[in-house]
Amino acid sequence: MKIALVGVGYVGLVSAACFADLGAEVYCIDVNQEKIEGLKKGIIPIYEPALDQLVLRGIKANRLHFSTSITEILSDIEILYHPKTQIYTIHDRKKFINIHVNAHSGERMDTQLDHDNLFKEKSGLGWIHSIVGFVLKAPFEISFIILSLTGAYLFLFPYLKRMPAKKQGVLGMRPSQKFIYLTTKNQKDIRRLAALGLLPGVSVTILHMPARAPVILSALHTRIAISRDIAATIIASEE
Repeated sequence: MKIALVGVGYVGLVSAACFADLGAEVYCIDVNQEKIEGLKKGIIPIYEPALDQLVLRGIKANRLHFSTSITEILSDIEILYHPKTQIYTIHDRKKFINIHVNAHSGERMDTQLDHDNLFKEKSGLGWIHSIVGFVLKAPFEISFIILSLTGAYLFLFPYLKRMPAKKQGVLGMRPSQKFIYLTTKNQKDIRRLAALGLLPGVSVTILHMPARAPVILSALHTRIAISRDIAATIIASEE
């Protein structure tokens, strides 16, 4: 496992030495060039019993690394730890998501789609250069945001007839009923639903509409479960 720690203070350095001693490959990142160079030579800037032994053992085993730049190793890192904020960022390369976990409680704070790695892996040209990838995906991201926030898709697709505004979103629909997903009232949910495949103009079928449990939808041959709170904010049109 490869772990990166941002900030090599008391908490960061002690944590890094312990992780390395347990067998993980740890990269310590800090903006203080003098501190980093000293640590590479085995000079410990703080005192903690047996810490110097742990650090030297990690360096000799090639499991403990020190640098001032994180960009060189970020693509290989599985867990990123911020000692100051006490937050773990777990990179799931297979699912293309980043999970933020509270280091104190172990509670999952949120999950975000890893757009950059998803684009590089799945696009045909994203691997050429990061700048090329940015240029290719920027128009699509900008267009999606404009369409979602302004409702311009109603002018681009006049055949979409807007349903009467309802406070309950799609909660009033029955199983097997179909609708066209347009957007949501809550802007924070737009990206979450997009990661699940719900984009403006996608045809959706209600599979299960329980009284309290999550709502089950079908879109693009995929079953999707969303909370009733999110379902209540969906703005849709009749298919």
